[in-house]
Amino acid sequence: MKKFIGLGIAVAVVVGLIASGTWAVFTDTETTTNNTFTAGTIDISVDPTAGQDVVTVDGTLDLKPCQVGWIKVNVINDGTNPAEIWKHIANVVNEENEIVDAEEKFYLSEPGSDQWLLSDWIHYDMCVCLPLELCLDETDFEHRFPDRLPYEFDVCRTIGDGTATWTIDFVEDTIPGWWASAVQLVISSDGVDPDFQIGVNSASSPMYGDYDGGWQPITDELPEGMSVVGNEGDSHFEITIPYDICDLFWAMSVEATFEGQSSTDQYMFPNADNFWGDTPFYHDCNSIIDEDDGFYLTVIGPHLPQGVTPEENEVECHWIYLGVLQPGESLRVAQSYHLDELVENWGQSDKVIFDMEFVAQQIEGTLPEPPGPVLPDHGRPE
Repeated sequence: MKKFIGLGIAVAVVVGLIASGTWAVFTDTETTTNNTFTAGTIDISVDPTAGQDVVTVDGTLDLKPCQVGWIKVNVINDGTNPAEIWKHIANVVNEENEIVDAEEKFYLSEPGSDQWLLSDWIHYDMCVCLPLELCLDETDFEHRFPDRLPYEFDVCRTIGDGTATWTIDFVEDTIPGWWASAVQLVISSDGVDPDFQIGVNSASSPMYGDYDGGWQPITDELPEGMSVVGNEGDSHFEITIPYDICDLFWAMSVEATFEGQSSTDQYMFPNADNFWGDTPFYHDCNSIIDEDDGFYLTVIGPHLPQGVTPEENEVECHWIYLGVLQPGESLRVAQSYHLDELVENWGQSDKVIFDMEFVAQQIEGTLPEPPGPVLPDHGRPE
């Protein structure tokens, strides 16, 4: 028990005796202005928004039995609050898309086969990947002229809001008497041919144009969504470009010229022999659905793969939990569609059309119910 010790202070209590009349009181009033209550926002966007074709790795549009096609979609949290992300496939439509000769012969030989649905024979799997923040330094680059003095720098790439930004910082103390610097970023969408180059060189900043091994032809007019921070001779640069669902390939040249030298000392990433860097834009790819789980796009037709039941194995109209997305963050959903090996001539030229819907829900307070029926074992983790 705590003991309270008196300090021997005498307190005089004065009771005011008020007769008739008024009593003046000293007062002071302060006011806080513009107090605001703002409701947070739950807002997501997807990229692309228009329909895509399911394509194989080599870009083939029409799938044959045993082949696998892919669709990749970016989901971005544009709101101010973290949100749970759910996804489902809806409105699956099967179209004959003309009847070819081999298909007609199969229909004649197999009564009822003209009612079989291609979507019942499409195996489904899905993974979710988070953006990869990548940081490198000069040791990850090839020093093109090792007989010249080395120097230090850092390169970091961040992803967010549909853009990729490379930040380049020279460590000035490691560059003896330098007087010039430049950064060149080359982008390719296929890892074979360069699409464009962007950056800073000794002429001006920014620089943008085709890449043919050098800076020509070039312009200082940047396409919409691209930006360059820094000028020739600076020690800090930033290059920002928009990106879509592709895994962009990139190469970079970091250059400095020392006082008294007529030529540039250059570092290249990844190296001169392997021009494109094997550095994907995403990592931590979490497999949500494996093909071995046995799910099909739909399971509603009269003729189904052996052992498949509609209630347990169809993806259509079932919601799938993807995880929590913080404000400004994005994730990529990669879905594969594998045409079953047992599909025969009845499936030739047939087409399947479907919608993909994504829903974001708040995670503060009482968690809401899922937006609809959940795919078995693919709801919110306990």
